[in-house]
Amino acid sequence: MTRRHAVDLEKLAFPVEGSPREKLIFALHAAILAPSGHNTQPWIFRLHANSVDIRADRRRRLAVIDPQDRELTISCGAALLNIRVALEAHGLGCKVNLLPDEADADLLANIELTDAPEPGPLARLWPAIPRRHTHRLPFTDRQVEPDVLWALQEAGLAEGCRFLPLTGDLKNEAIGLIGEVDVRVATDPIYRQALDRWLSSHIESDGVQVAEGIEITILDDFAASLPRWLMRFKGNGQARGERDQELARRAPLLALVASPGDTVCHWLMAGQGLQRVLLEGVLAGVQASYLNQPLELPDTRAWLARWTSGTTPHLMLRMGYPEHDHRSPPRRPLKDLLEEAP
Repeated sequence: MTRRHAVDLEKLAFPVEGSPREKLIFALHAAILAPSGHNTQPWIFRLHANSVDIRADRRRRLAVIDPQDRELTISCGAALLNIRVALEAHGLGCKVNLLPDEADADLLANIELTDAPEPGPLARLWPAIPRRHTHRLPFTDRQVEPDVLWALQEAGLAEGCRFLPLTGDLKNEAIGLIGEVDVRVATDPIYRQALDRWLSSHIESDGVQVAEGIEITILDDFAASLPRWLMRFKGNGQARGERDQELARRAPLLALVASPGDTVCHWLMAGQGLQRVLLEGVLAGVQASYLNQPLELPDTRAWLARWTSGTTPHLMLRMGYPEHDHRSPPRRPLKDLLEEAP
């Protein structure tokens, strides 16, 4: 397999005179740069003459960690948002149909090309797609400015989602839950076995074996700190919880992303809202990482739902200004993700 990093997108030229299929393939190069839980990249794209389907790749599901495929679906929603941005930024519109076939649970969305007479509000986010990455290191002490915070909240609302900053007692309570859940999952042999199996999986990259799980692949740029970051999931639960809690405590911004409900359609909505928030943040120099542990267990997720005013929380973000930039982890080659419609 060929490794694909975010910088590759900046080298691609939009096929202005190309066919609808060629334009859709261009947009799919942006889709594969979307974030996904534990870097699973759980999507397949089926091409039609003038549209493309986003299909769930259940072969890459994490059944123990994500038994309902909620995070898998959220990841596909983030890829959908990138397609919308790519098309709008290049003078095209699209009609999105979520869950178009009740008999086909893997078919999450169909995106049909339409004309767009002028760029819409998503077009400005295009430069942020190749610059977005999950920042696993601590952030600087710089606080997120009020106007940036407002823009993040508006980005979530534009996709029907809520972006809720956690401050004061809410932040402290969230930090406590992070540590509690880290200890709990560290003592659950089934959970640890499932996650370790994924993090230890490999893909071929230019003749080199490369771990595909996010926590290991991010080490490409930080090899010297390998033992410290491997301990994120493989070490003592209490030590791991303390590290996560410290990252959350020092984060300039801790926030929840919530949608109006908890159905598959709402998960797709949450993925689009998440990615729109992330891209808006990148334009302001803000990156993010995830502290989703409390949202992966039913009881702690229900506890967090008390804070989201009738909406359902799906993700917890740690956000701020990175001191150093780094590359995104490896991406599955687009050619391996394409299917032709029968």
